[in-house]
Amino acid sequence: MLATIFVIINPHAGNGKALEAWEKTKSAFSGNTSIFSVHISQAQAELHNHVNEAYTKGIRRFLAVGGDGTLHSLINALAPFIINKNQETLQIGLLPTGTGNDWVKSQGIDKNIRHFTKILGSTKEKFQNICKISYTENDVEKERYFLNIASLGFGGKTVENVDKLRKKVFLGKLTFIAGLAFTLFGFKSTRCKVVIDGSEIKLPLFILAVGKGKFFGGGIKILPHAQPDDNQLAISMVSKIPKWKVLVNITRLFDGTYTKNKEVVVLKGKEVLLKSAKKIPLEIEGEFIGFTKKANISLTQNKIKVFVA
Repeated sequence: MLATIFVIINPHAGNGKALEAWEKTKSAFSGNTSIFSVHISQAQAELHNHVNEAYTKGIRRFLAVGGDGTLHSLINALAPFIINKNQETLQIGLLPTGTGNDWVKSQGIDKNIRHFTKILGSTKEKFQNICKISYTENDVEKERYFLNIASLGFGGKTVENVDKLRKKVFLGKLTFIAGLAFTLFGFKSTRCKVVIDGSEIKLPLFILAVGKGKFFGGGIKILPHAQPDDNQLAISMVSKIPKWKVLVNITRLFDGTYTKNKEVVVLKGKEVLLKSAKKIPLEIEGEFIGFTKKANISLTQNKIKVFVA
């Protein structure tokens, strides 16, 4: 039997839980595992080669086993086929074994193995918009694709500090909150120009979050108004805000009600352009990218099919 589902496993996701989760998932198929083409890899170049080979062989269903970062790597490996070919023949999914697992929260996917095997066998169809971000890194123009959220400013700096913190101590889901608190006391807003569908806003920017998912940082509901398939970007923009106000709103970050603060603007749009005189930190789907003076975020013309139960 020819393989019909490409599986990429990040062996380091969730402190090594990805391989264990996959073995449990695979065992639920009663020995009929020949439908899976399984690859264990963390290297982006190697993943691109595996995906290209799978596509050439006719595989159109792709599954990441890991966290949001593994899914991010997969969607970028698939990007040439999504953008240049009929993307509606492609399907993508995530068996969540990472630390944050934010994308699946918006999709209604949990870690229950029985639930996930039901998803793999389902014939239901659901589509999601794909986001594209163009940015400069060391004066070099770059671009990436993503399904969940990209953020600039405080979000980017927090992810950078969380990465440093994880190398010293592991606090599980509290790692992001610890990194957030550490970042808060040294962070300063940056004067920026943000253009949304041609409308210009100038402000001292604390954070700009844009995407199609609701959650980032392991459950923070930064974009409560996001819908995965409505052909619009969800946008949350926070101008300079007192540090004490951020602290008293910590719990409101998790239910999305932080948006009631006067410093917060929530919008929807097709394209977001940010320009800054100073470099500001950028993160995409929980990965710290670096510092940039400009970024352009938009939706591709195409959508991708998502595994759903």
